[in-house]
Amino acid sequence: MKRVLTAALAMSLTIGMVGCAGAASAANQGKAEGKTASAETKDSAKKEKTEKKQEDKPADLPAAEQPYERAISKEDVQEMTDEEVQSRAKEMGYDEVTKNADGSYTLSMNVETTNKKIKEVKSQMDEAIKEIKSGKEAVKAVKDIAVNDYSKEMKITVEKDQLSQEDEHHLSSLTVGMSAIQRLLGKEDKDVDAKVHFVDSKTNQIIKTVTYQDLIANSEQ
Repeated sequence: MKRVLTAALAMSLTIGMVGCAGAASAANQGKAEGKTASAETKDSAKKEKTEKKQEDKPADLPAAEQPYERAISKEDVQEMTDEEVQSRAKEMGYDEVTKNADGSYTLSMNVETTNKKIKEVKSQMDEAIKEIKSGKEAVKAVKDIAVNDYSKEMKITVEKDQLSQEDEHHLSSLTVGMSAIQRLLGKEDKDVDAKVHFVDSKTNQIIKTVTYQDLIANSEQ
């Protein structure tokens, strides 16, 4: 079988791993209730409302300032023909495909296309998170997922006693989406530092942090 997907060509499809992260569910956060009569309590409620609004504000989506470029070695494409490489790269959103003298390829996206791809990955991450929180096969341990930075980290609030090792592994694969955005922003694979923090719903303390590099290392074992 031909190696159609190489590490470089598969860049825009890595988010697909998130779709396999499994479903997970969470109880919707209840809204604060209660009315108060004193001015002090009203001020406190107003402050809480402001803080809540800030927490609910969507995380900023980083933007690329330069074209994205990826190199593929001759060994990576193996038996693929030039036409197949060109076609596959175009399907994945690359604007240009250049074959080099040594048989390798250079794939590139202009800034506009790169930012469009970042938005696509973010959209797929949002869909994955929605499925994790309220999908048909939701993981009961998950109570909430907060994205601090789509390109770097997120917090997953869980019921510690219900979180299985399998659930943890699946949820950690959300770093794949963040890693794709980091690469689109110009980071090398070895420098990707996407993180998922697992937070205990009872103590609100981080009980474990898993990085994209951890995920890759475990998959190679």
